[in-house]
Amino acid sequence: MASKPKPETIPEQETELEPETIPESELTPEPETELELDGEEETLPEPETSVETAVRILNEVFILDPRTFEWLANTSFACHDKLAEQNTVQVKTIRMNHPMGAGVIRHEVGMLGILNGILGADIMADIDDSGKMIGFKALEPKEAK
Repeated sequence: MASKPKPETIPEQETELEPETIPESELTPEPETELELDGEEETLPEPETSVETAVRILNEVFILDPRTFEWLANTSFACHDKLAEQNTVQVKTIRMNHPMGAGVIRHEVGMLGILNGILGADIMADIDDSGKMIGFKALEPKEAK
């Protein structure tokens, strides 16, 4: 008796399913800028600026280690004249009297000078009436020198 030919087996193929397309407006709804509470509108607070964020973080770490951050705020290092000539990083220029005659000019840069240069700000140590550092603050543009 003749045997029947076996049917060919076809290996299963994985089929890629296309993900369902969801409109972007449904995925990320527009943020609301106003809330309505009992018929009254209330505006959400503005997000922090980079300067406000920097001052907040400096004050948070100052609380953790005031001595170190007071030292960092008050420490600067001699730097090259070329750094003093650029317009970004804030550099101190110190004129010192020299026994041989004309004043010697020295330039110094510190943590706050670099940070202020990056942010375009005037962040400084906040000092109380007794001369003790109590944190950091940013000068408003009209207060800045």
